[in-house]
Amino acid sequence: MSLRPNRVALVLLAASLALVYRLTLHPGLASGDSAELQCMSALLGVCHPPGFRFEILAGWLFSRLPIGPSVAWRINLMMVACGVLGCLALHGAVRRITGRILPALVAAATLGFSSVYWAFSTLAEVYVFYGMFLLLAVYATVRFLQGGRAGWLFTAALALGVAVAERPSELAVAPAFLLAVLLARRQPAPHVGRLAAAAALFLLPFVATVSLHLCWYDEQRPWTRDRLLAERVLGRSAEEPGSGVGRLTAALRYCLGLKWTTHAGFDPQETPRDLRQYAWLLSGGGAWTGKQIRKFRGAEPQFPGTSIGAAGLLLALVALLRWKQHPPWVALGLGMFVGNLAFYLWHHPWDNLTFTVPGLAGLALLAGLGAAWQPRGWRSAAWGVLCVAAPLFLLVANYRAVDRSRDPEAQAFAPIRERLLKTDLPRNCVIVGIYWTTVAYRYVLHAEAGRTDIRIVDASPHNWARLANHFVQRGEPTFVTLEGQLDPQTLRRLQQHTEPEFQRVGLGRVDGD
Repeated sequence: MSLRPNRVALVLLAASLALVYRLTLHPGLASGDSAELQCMSALLGVCHPPGFRFEILAGWLFSRLPIGPSVAWRINLMMVACGVLGCLALHGAVRRITGRILPALVAAATLGFSSVYWAFSTLAEVYVFYGMFLLLAVYATVRFLQGGRAGWLFTAALALGVAVAERPSELAVAPAFLLAVLLARRQPAPHVGRLAAAAALFLLPFVATVSLHLCWYDEQRPWTRDRLLAERVLGRSAEEPGSGVGRLTAALRYCLGLKWTTHAGFDPQETPRDLRQYAWLLSGGGAWTGKQIRKFRGAEPQFPGTSIGAAGLLLALVALLRWKQHPPWVALGLGMFVGNLAFYLWHHPWDNLTFTVPGLAGLALLAGLGAAWQPRGWRSAAWGVLCVAAPLFLLVANYRAVDRSRDPEAQAFAPIRERLLKTDLPRNCVIVGIYWTTVAYRYVLHAEAGRTDIRIVDASPHNWARLANHFVQRGEPTFVTLEGQLDPQTLRRLQQHTEPEFQRVGLGRVDGD
């Protein structure tokens, strides 16, 4: 096959994805985990467990680019680049497996326009970033098993290691890569020395994340200072014991994300709901709503739109039925989906569908393999139409559902951000609020305004009074965020003695009563 048509296809794919992602890109500062990534990227700081060190490093580099209106916007733009690169890696893998361009385009576009992957390619988040490395590992694995060159084995191990280091939950999909290697009988087994080197490269990124955590951890830096402050006031155990062994143990726990295991476990009562949510997301039942689905047999899906879709699932089913055509790659795609599904069913936070990017990547790989089927006669034209329809349906049906360019929350906070940058808050004051909002204040005040003297503490609303009273009794100016978490009587009381300029930036002063 000539390389020229493939290069044209790659350029068209990259340009199409980049254009669509750019048109639906979040305009800037977000809230919650997204705002935290935007803030920590600018400050080269420490995110919540497991820390996302490589994404923070990449975000810090992006934050220095002389483009766009803000650091937050540039971190969002980084997600566009990661989303496009991940799809290009999948395209390259399927093209090398099938020897054809159309199946490769079907696989890449089906993933790129799936609602979950698309949504996280337009906003600062972690899922597409580690997904990019996972897809690079898929491409490198294909190159290694087809050519036998050790460099591709080492690249696959390192890329997979980065994905796992960023989110240790991706260990659930690692066995799929081993299964693909075992089923690829055309190549002799790698030498023991090469396998040992690959294992070392796989572990290296995690060692690096633990080392960076130990280096970056400093109780005086604002993100650590404020977290420890809340823990101490509320009487909770600190994340970081003082001894050397204790620090290393705490760093390992932090980087493994062991703090977030309270919802873990296979629950027979939760499993049917989780399966219905995932089935609704995959099927296309909510594609035309443009907003959150209300209910589907007792389940409330977390994402509007469709990921993979009925046509994409049909293509994946054909790949499974014709598995003898590509046994290692069918095993890889199916293994990624099954491994990720097992983690999804084991972990039960309110947003567990956000963890399905690896499973969607596996299904998209299968869809590309299914699209390589070449029936004869009139069925050939019908099959071609179905292959093209799978990603096209996702593009049309999901556009409004995942469009972040006019995010209401961002539009509402934009004037507050502008005023906050001009408001002269008291030195060494304290702001108390819920995590979802306080990280946005931290970005504006710490990253943009450089006001690291201001302590910004997040806690559940029922702990606000305890925290606020602690600081007020110490004579420190204290504010809480006015965000609908307060009862009307308390809200009126705060507004009565809060200066107008502070009210305009969403803050209420806490008095000494």
